[in-house]
Amino acid sequence: MNRILSIVKPYTHVIVACLYNICLSYLLLFLARVLFYAINYSYFADLSGNELWAIWRGGLSFDTAAIGYLDSLYILLMLIPLHYKENKNYQLTAKIVFICFNGVGLIMNLADAVYFQYTNRRTTASIFSEFQH
Repeated sequence: MNRILSIVKPYTHVIVACLYNICLSYLLLFLARVLFYAINYSYFADLSGNELWAIWRGGLSFDTAAIGYLDSLYILLMLIPLHYKENKNYQLTAKIVFICFNGVGLIMNLADAVYFQYTNRRTTASIFSEFQH
């Protein structure tokens, strides 16, 4: 047990930073969901509290999958047990990866809030077939 603790202890701050950034991703996607709801409130005004709560719970499941896809490279970069990752350039690269991937995901989520008014559905991969020509 002491050997495991001696291996994990130097990486505690990296693990905490990684968890902090993942929580930040959840918060940003939650705020995007709130903004989506606020912009498109007229479409959801007749929902009961239980129905709305079920939608929010489903959104949390969707956010978990999205964060798994968006942050998988960042998590891999942060949790690789190599000593050179303490380098400032490595940390900057990991931060850029985190910001770029989550930025694209957030922009797509926010664009979907406006796009929903025209199609009455969330954006899926089918959008690429609509604009292929």
